[in-house]
Order: sequence, then structure tokens, then C-alpha cells
Amino acid sequence: MDTNTKIIILSIIQGIADLFPISSNAHLIIAQHFMSFDRKLIINTVMHLGALSAIIIYLRKDIFEISKNITMSSKIVIGSIPAIIAGYFVHKFKIIDYEKTTVLIIIATASIIFAIILFIADKKTETKKLYKDLTFKEAFIIGLWQIMGLIPGSSRSGSTLSGGRFLGYNRVDAAKFSFFISIPTVAGAAFIGILDLLKHNDSEFNIIAIFSFATSFITSYLAIRFFFYFIEKTNLNLFVYYRIILGIFLFYYYFFKL
Repeated sequence: MDTNTKIIILSIIQGIADLFPISSNAHLIIAQHFMSFDRKLIINTVMHLGALSAIIIYLRKDIFEISKNITMSSKIVIGSIPAIIAGYFVHKFKIIDYEKTTVLIIIATASIIFAIILFIADKKTETKKLYKDLTFKEAFIIGLWQIMGLIPGSSRSGSTLSGGRFLGYNRVDAAKFSFFISIPTVAGAAFIGILDLLKHNDSEFNIIAIFSFATSFITSYLAIRFFFYFIEKTNLNLFVYYRIILGIFLFYYYFFKL
């Protein structure tokens, strides 16, 4: 399998897993491990940018209304701050080594633990509406949940979705706020990545980056449409079961096949 094909596969995985509460970072690490492929950080950023663009376009009406609401915009900023600060220190001091094989154990453990948390949170009774009831304190609390997404296998969207559900918001509202507070975080990282891409000065690499962005965007847009349709109709058990099965598989693979 050539490099271009591997990058396209990773872009598809990113596009799907970034929108579902199953941890895109974990799935990229797993795919990278099985394909024996070391993805470049810039490509990783481009894939996240594709997913971010899909979120913005899908939620454009909500985002437009929020842009005219200083209070709600401020709550989104407050919800974004914890992960931005924590993420800076995690990457600066390399607290998590994504290259070591033992990261598979971290992913397996986090996948199962946060699946159970998501399952419990999803049983919470829906008592609040996002635009009516969300307070600054609750925005910050959900922002703290977003920090958990830095752990490979935990899932940023899964963690914040759990936080929103624990506070009494329905699945759609919890998911919307989860995506809202991801925008400043991912946008900041993507901006730096774009600057690096412009400095790369490699036409072949730039073409790969464009295809990576397009693939991630298309996949993410389809994924987010399905995700909101799905959570309007039913619960989050499908993602819970998937995460537990994935965790068990990774434990088995690590201890008996590696």
C-alpha cells in the first residue's frame, strides 16, 4: 500500500471518528500501527481542519445566531479555555508518548472506562435547554470534560457529550455544545499547521494535503449528518458497545498477538 493510499484511509478514519464519540486520535494511532505508517503532523492538522470545516458548515445557522449573541459566544470561549491550556502543556512537555506501543493499552483502558461513563451519563434525565439554561459555570465544567479528550481513547466529543448529559442537557444540545467548544481549539492548532504547510514548499506534498483535507471534509460532513439524525432517534449505546469491543480487542492484541 503506497503512502497516498494510507493518507486517504487515515483521512476517512479521521472524518468518521472525529465526529463520533469513539476517539479519532485513538483510531488514527491504531491504523498507523497496523499500516506501519508514520503520519506527518502537518497532514494530521489538515485532516482535523477538514473535520472542523464540516462542523462549521453543518452548524452554520447555529454559529451565525451565536455570533450575534455575546453571552453565548463568551460561554463557548470559556468552555474552550481548559482544553487549550491543558493541550499546550501536554504537547510541550510530551506528557503522552503516542509513539510507544504501550499507548495501545492506554487506548484500550480509556476506551472502556469512558464508554461506561458515556453509558451512565446518557441515562440522565433531560431537564435543560442549551440556549435557555446553560450557565457560565456549566460551560466551564463541560470545558473541563474536554480535557479528558487529550487521553488517547477517551474521545473529546465523547467526554464533552458525557459532561453535557450529566448536567441534564439532551443529546442534541450536548453534542452541539461539544462541537462549538471544539472550534476555537482545533482552529488555533489548524492555523499553525497551515503556516507550516505554506512553508513546506513541496508541490507533491501540497497535493496530498489537499486530497487529505477534501476526504476528511466529505467524510466528516456525512458523519455529522448521520450522527445528529441518529442521536435524535435513539440513545448512545451503539457507540458504548463499539468502544468496549474495541478495548477488549486491543487488550487481547497487546498481550497475545503483539
